[in-house]
Amino acid sequence: MCDRNVNWVGWYRLFIQGWSAQMPETCVVNNICGTNYPLWLRGGHPIVGDGVVSRNVCSNNFNDCCYVKSYPIRVKACPGNYYVYEFVKPTTCHLAYCAEVRSKYSSYTVIKPVNVTTDDLSFDPCNNYTVLDDPWRFTSNSINNYMCDKNVNWVGWYRLFIQGQDAQMPDTWGAPES
Repeated sequence: MCDRNVNWVGWYRLFIQGWSAQMPETCVVNNICGTNYPLWLRGGHPIVGDGVVSRNVCSNNFNDCCYVKSYPIRVKACPGNYYVYEFVKPTTCHLAYCAEVRSKYSSYTVIKPVNVTTDDLSFDPCNNYTVLDDPWRFTSNSINNYMCDKNVNWVGWYRLFIQGQDAQMPDTWGAPES
């Protein structure tokens, strides 16, 4: 895979099979994470009090762990023990952002959004989102009254909740689990 072909816009949170994930902070061997040159975070993750920080990303060439350097990315630690990343296009192809599982996401605080742009350094996508909690969105809902998002004026960031519980979009195809 090559993350140079992705049109990166905004902030991203990493998940692997429903588990909260983060970029590795140490050298990653070649040919894993679905790419020839997996990118890892050089300089470590920030703590919540650091705010938004810039970090370099690197990949090794079998001899030097930071031989391949990409453009810096911005990273923010969020309350709840997770991180968000403002990814950018890597400098060349065959580079992709790598992730590793660190903790299961377990807590949340619902905070209504404010009208800011992502260019504003005070903007925090962890805290500035609109709650999307329509019960009909739940995968086990089998009503015959079909809904449509075509006419929704989507603006900003959204966080999914079902019956007061944190939710996420399905990442597999198939019947919902019982």
